Amino acid sequence: NTTGSVLKITSTSTAAASNTQKAFEVATSGANGTSAQTTYGGYISNTHTGTTSTNVGLYTTASGGATANYGLLVDAGRVGIGNVAPTSLLNIQGTSVNEGLLRINAFTSNFLTGYEISTGSASITPVGFFKVNGATGENRIGAGSGGYFPTFYSNGSEVARFITGGQYGLGVTAPTAVLHLKAGTATASTAPLKFTSGTNLTTAENGAIEYNGTNFFATRTGAVRENIITSSAVNS
Repeated sequence: NTTGSVLKITSTSTAAASNTQKAFEVATSGANGTSAQTTYGGYISNTHTGTTSTNVGLYTTASGGATANYGLLVDAGRVGIGNVAPTSLLNIQGTSVNEGLLRINAFTSNFLTGYEISTGSASITPVGFFKVNGATGENRIGAGSGGYFPTFYSNGSEVARFITGGQYGLGVTAPTAVLHLKAGTATASTAPLKFTSGTNLTTAENGAIEYNGTNFFATRTGAVRENIITSSAVNS
């Protein structure tokens, strides 16, 4: 068959009498012949060649429901995309070096879209989220209400966190200032704060701290830049 459907099942009843109406149902069960047996409730393969062809293994659509329309429901089991042995509920395996694993497209350019994480049902307020506003360029990363807060990890250990009051701790798990830095050590590259030598602003700005490689400067009200007094004799 080169056109049309090899097998087509159509139901045009005016209304479903119960929640059990199914247009097509396949069920298989029993004891496997070997302990390592793999069985399939359904197996679909679509392989066609062509220089500009597009092959679709499975296409689903649902519409017309006043309450909800679900294109696909997976009641139990893991889902693997590009992975025949998924190790999590959803496991996506890339097949190309330049291929993104997941893309979320907004409904419109000024729509705040992304993903949300909750601790229970879909009706519960999200406790974590990542969203993007295409109109403003905002990338919103954070935690929802209820005492949740974002933390950042590197090499398996926490390195920073924002707590619910807005304080940010770098190496500090209970920051008590808007910016709270951990203590330094005698080891190289562990100073709490370090300035890179640069050129002072052409026009001084109130509240600016600058370092030109020789001196530190602070600018007070009135755009008055002043030296921060230091002594080469004091090094500890």
